[in-house]
Amino acid sequence: MLFYVSLSWPVFEEDRSYAHVAEDQQARYIIEFERCSDVTGNCYTVYDTIDVFTGDVNRFLIADGYQEGHETAVRLIPPAGIKSEQSDSRFWRVNHTHIHSQYVAVMLTAPFALSSLSLSSDQQLNAKILIIGLGGGSMHMFLTSQFPKITVTGVELDPVVVELARRWFGLAKNSSNVRIITMDGVEYIKKAAKRKELFNVVLIDACTKRGILACPSDPFTLPNFLNSVMEILEPTGVVVVNILSHDDSSNEVDEGLL
Repeated sequence: MLFYVSLSWPVFEEDRSYAHVAEDQQARYIIEFERCSDVTGNCYTVYDTIDVFTGDVNRFLIADGYQEGHETAVRLIPPAGIKSEQSDSRFWRVNHTHIHSQYVAVMLTAPFALSSLSLSSDQQLNAKILIIGLGGGSMHMFLTSQFPKITVTGVELDPVVVELARRWFGLAKNSSNVRIITMDGVEYIKKAAKRKELFNVVLIDACTKRGILACPSDPFTLPNFLNSVMEILEPTGVVVVNILSHDDSSNEVDEGLL
């Protein structure tokens, strides 16, 4: 279920559906186990699951120590005429037109709902989009697969995440419309503001193990950072932030946001 609440500013779109496939309804295959990063100290695991009812095969990226499920989930495309149990899913392509995670769907819908982006002609949509936080790159690849004229700049702190996204989640190499930069997202936005670079949409999906909020991490809630974000927006631009709490207490979440 999706709740849409309109305020003067900001606008909150809240995803309240937490459905999961039960463990006994899926078969799980580890693809890469606990790949650890010297930069962040995080360790990541990639695995595929087969839904025993539908036969759908999905791939997940999870980070050890995060309480709130997976970082990325994508649908895989089986070879023509081949069933999941007859083939090695490691070599299957990623379906970039399928959005597996509901919060990703909400984040991608928001710029259109708020009229920062137009659906009048998807093939002609020309916009600059900045995404802070990569995961498996599902947002980046969905946008460029559906809107070939947009340009997406992705910023990710952890080089291991970038490597896993390219190896297992079909993240494209840097090109004219997809560019991945490995650096701190806060610093990138501050530098973009100084050089007066503008974006139609800024999507912030940067999370942490610590603090009240899992997403966004603390540096993305500071007043100076928020001022920098406003400086890089086009006049009709919009910022969309993934907000997720480690705690179910709404009071503590409000406190963390304020």
